[in-house]
Amino acid sequence: MATLSASQQAALSQLRRWVPYAVGLLLAVLRPPALRRLHAALRTRFNATLARWDQYGSALLALVVLSGVRQLLEVRRICMREGIRTHLMRNLVPLLKALPWVAGELESAKRKVRLDVSTKLSREMSATRRRLPSEGMVETELIELMHQRQLTDSKGYTDGTVTGAVYTDDANHMDLIGKFYGMFAYFNPLHATLHPATRQMDAEVVQMVLDLYKGPEGACGAFTTGESPPQYPALPRPSLP
Repeated sequence: MATLSASQQAALSQLRRWVPYAVGLLLAVLRPPALRRLHAALRTRFNATLARWDQYGSALLALVVLSGVRQLLEVRRICMREGIRTHLMRNLVPLLKALPWVAGELESAKRKVRLDVSTKLSREMSATRRRLPSEGMVETELIELMHQRQLTDSKGYTDGTVTGAVYTDDANHMDLIGKFYGMFAYFNPLHATLHPATRQMDAEVVQMVLDLYKGPEGACGAFTTGESPPQYPALPRPSLP
């Protein structure tokens, strides 16, 4: 089955939206016999019902009906765009947060979370500094400090107590990668003519990933520094009514 483009899907959505109105208008203009009889019966019944109302009551009824129709159309719009639950959460949650009791509980929970995070993050800090030192450290002291910090950051994954952060514990492999990183740490692939080998490795890795995922002709890719950017293209596009 052929896949419709975004413009074709939008056109189809608009067509589905207006078809009922077009059919209703066509029936109203042509007015077949069955429809004329139904129209006459409804007209007689409607006039008989309104005969018991005064002008004010009739106007009030019309306003109530129009208001009800408007609310139904609004509910239909909400259902098509974000859904009733999302709409209620978006509008009711801020009101609930503004209640004094709820606001106090939230603030108390925030203080507790901030304290817990601050305690955990500062638990194993060493030789903290808040400004540039007036004199630089000698090389041996700096190497010793970095070695201590490496041991601090290695404790979690070397004993197998964490997951999802470091994906290997092979010391030889890590040392090899570290050597390669040190060799190219100051080369910028954005300057392709200045660092052609770095650009080549960048492009080769992208092509390898495209091959693994069966990328179509013309597919491309790019390096990122984190997990979030690669996920953006996979996010569903919002659908319009």
